[in-house]
Amino acid sequence: MAIDPAKWWQFLRESLSAPKVWGFVLLVSCPALLLPQPAAELLGVAGLREEFRPWLGVAAFVATAALLVNMGSGIVAWWQRRQRSYRLRMGLFELSPTEKVLLSGYLRQRTNTRYFHLNNGIAAGLVGKKILFLASANGDLINGFPFNIQPWAWRDLNECPEVLMVSPEDARALEENPIDEDGMPIPAHRLSRRI
Repeated sequence: MAIDPAKWWQFLRESLSAPKVWGFVLLVSCPALLLPQPAAELLGVAGLREEFRPWLGVAAFVATAALLVNMGSGIVAWWQRRQRSYRLRMGLFELSPTEKVLLSGYLRQRTNTRYFHLNNGIAAGLVGKKILFLASANGDLINGFPFNIQPWAWRDLNECPEVLMVSPEDARALEENPIDEDGMPIPAHRLSRRI
């Protein structure tokens, strides 16, 4: 049976990056170092402790450092997730008027899924901002493709729907270039019928 060096290296790397391994090393080395002399003599490890004291010290030091690095990387990952979440949420306050109109359709229809054509630039922009995502590649040219709203965006918009309010200046801009709630421009011949 041949040993695959790549698998062995991967196993070693995963084992050494596991906090359980370093916790075990710390739990074995620290008591052996810190055990009072009478207790060490009673357990019969006094001679071993004296012989291997430098190695036990190095093991305790390395295990402590590895556990601190592991804990630090966990804190850094948590902080990065928090910052990313904050940036995504702040993106809701920087929406264009047309994006607000498109997203308000989700709230008005009380649905997580709406259908848009793939050439809908507004929906594609919201996918780029990670507010919407293409739920399935199964769609058609008539009805479009399903775009779902991200759960965090759905929750935030339901809690604070005023984010989608359009300012008077934006309302005037939308009157000049009207769009339907699917984000598509309304042709002039449809506008004349609406009046």
